[in-house]
Amino acid sequence: MRETTVLFILFISMSAFGHANNDTLIDLDGLLAEAIANNPELSALMADYRAAGMRISALRYLADPMVSIEWQGGNRMYGISQRLPFPTKIAAQAKVEAMTAEQDYLKYANRLNSMILDVKTAYAQLYLSHRTADAAEKAVSFLKQVYDVTLSKYALGEASQSEVLRAQIELSKVENDRAAAKDDISLSEAALNVLLHRHVDEPLGIPQEPMTLIGERDLVELYAHADELEPMLKAYGVAYKKAAVMKSLAHQTYLPDFMLGFSQTDGVMNDRKYMLGFTIPLWFMGKQRNLVREAEFGRQMALANYEAVRNDVMLSVKRAKLQVDKKKRLVVLYRNSLLPQTEAALKSALAEYGVGGVEFEHLLDTATLLVRIELEYHQANADYFTAAAELERAIGIVD
Repeated sequence: MRETTVLFILFISMSAFGHANNDTLIDLDGLLAEAIANNPELSALMADYRAAGMRISALRYLADPMVSIEWQGGNRMYGISQRLPFPTKIAAQAKVEAMTAEQDYLKYANRLNSMILDVKTAYAQLYLSHRTADAAEKAVSFLKQVYDVTLSKYALGEASQSEVLRAQIELSKVENDRAAAKDDISLSEAALNVLLHRHVDEPLGIPQEPMTLIGERDLVELYAHADELEPMLKAYGVAYKKAAVMKSLAHQTYLPDFMLGFSQTDGVMNDRKYMLGFTIPLWFMGKQRNLVREAEFGRQMALANYEAVRNDVMLSVKRAKLQVDKKKRLVVLYRNSLLPQTEAALKSALAEYGVGGVEFEHLLDTATLLVRIELEYHQANADYFTAAAELERAIGIVD
């Protein structure tokens, strides 16, 4: 009965989820903030957006005036002239640049969403690597005790040599799994460090179990969020609005631009000249009309592109939502059914093995099954979190 008690204690420690040591826990929000702050591509896109904002300001001003000096005989004439576009053209051109700046920001938001997805995916992989290492460590501890107990029973003639060999083989397998799991942690840390722009070998803490609530929302709500938030969809929407303004600008080529001028002959106060000029759209049947037609085709293309991208986005949202629901059902199945049932089966096998009620092979198979079920549970949990991150990416959440 002493062996049974020891095995039961080991089983309890083995089936307790979570990391057993006191290493520092990783804050996912902190990792995301660090990745955003250090990502050079995001910095470049933000600089491009800010530069576009400066162009908007410049377009609100008139063209620089022209100052001139003329000589005729012994006289000099000083003049100044200013080109004045039709007033609505200035506002329309500034609006086009404002929309261009908005598109630049949406490029930034799109890249930001992709980077957040990458960080969350790497975090989920690191979580899984640690949990795999935990399970391997627990399995090594458990099977060492099984091996010791089997040796003791063999010495007393209560176990066969084949049972000792099987225990030794299983122990060797899980020891190899433990070493491989530690390598996986190192690789997962390196992948996450690259996203954080740290040295690849910098150690990280222990990831907490990832949590998400995005899967609780229904499809109608998710579609609405995608319409409102998805950066590339919004960018194509802005492109359509921009094309409409460009068509308005094309129509405004029928309107004249003006030129104001003033000149004064040096030393002759009464010799002043004033000038008012304006452009005439003389070639409107060819030039202006074709500009309007071109702009209309551009508007139609922008609308078709927007509708095509919107269909793709909505399909991506539905696909991601179905994946989230599928992964969530699997997590619930493992947590509420498979894990408790397997734990109960091992507990029963341990009790019966101590009194000779079950075969040694059955005990090992049940213990191995529990390890596998626990690993599959953590895999399902990591997959669920990754699927949720994919759904967040699909609807365009920047968080």
